[in-house]
Amino acid sequence: MRTTISSIVSIVLVGGLMQGCGYKASKQISQTAEHLTQAKLVVKTKNGSIDIKGDPSLASVEISAKITCGGSSQEEADRRIALATLSIVRDENRVLTIEPVFPNGRRDGDGASITVRLPDTDGIDAGSSNGRIVVVGLGGELKAGTSNGSVEVIDHFGAATLKSSNGSITARNIAGDLDAHTSNGRIVGESIRGSATARTSNSRVTLILDENQTGPIDVKTSNGSVAVTVGPAFSGHVTFHTSNGSVKLSDPAGLIVAEDFDRRHRDGEIQVGSGDAKSRIGTSNGSITFTISG
Repeated sequence: MRTTISSIVSIVLVGGLMQGCGYKASKQISQTAEHLTQAKLVVKTKNGSIDIKGDPSLASVEISAKITCGGSSQEEADRRIALATLSIVRDENRVLTIEPVFPNGRRDGDGASITVRLPDTDGIDAGSSNGRIVVVGLGGELKAGTSNGSVEVIDHFGAATLKSSNGSITARNIAGDLDAHTSNGRIVGESIRGSATARTSNSRVTLILDENQTGPIDVKTSNGSVAVTVGPAFSGHVTFHTSNGSVKLSDPAGLIVAEDFDRRHRDGEIQVGSGDAKSRIGTSNGSITFTISG
């Protein structure tokens, strides 16, 4: 099933050399598509950002994109951008897929930044090879990944799997499990109402669970500090490790019932409450702060 689409296209040709790719030309595309309540959204692009936000006041899906094509001459770049399109298709499973289509296949200099506004979703899959991803105010299982850029998710009702190979990850007010991985960037998770996994190889991690969340958590960085705050509902066994730093505990309500650390307070474990869930917090170069609020 193909979605109903209306479009307004404005072409802005940009002359000049694109480093390593010759000349380039760009155009802006604005389109609308029929909205189906609680359906999945898929947005894929190369060399560009993705911005998806929920707006309950809308009656349709509003889409805009800036598409860029390269060429060995300005004439070739202009010809290619005139043929470039934005594919918007809804399949038999109600999934709406949005992605750029480049003439004769994508070249290294081709790319597209895509913005989507819609009333609601039941699942999102957003992927870019080189650009920032932002998702705000939507729901369903979320998968968002980019190979070079930051990922930011705010006010999401559902589990979130977020990945970047070179950029920060920020997740705030997530009503579901969080799985955040980046190889080079900080991770911030706040008001997480589910279990949480946060791993980065070269930056700090800040994680704050919702006060009613029991855990567990799995946090690791190879070069940076870790700060974790949980609420009074958190329960279970927690292990800590740092190679160069110390572990600091804050438990004003006295919810830690047992603890065991080495003399340098770098390796150890605690038991919070009576739960049997297992959590891990580690860094190879930085301090660890674990706070139980309330």
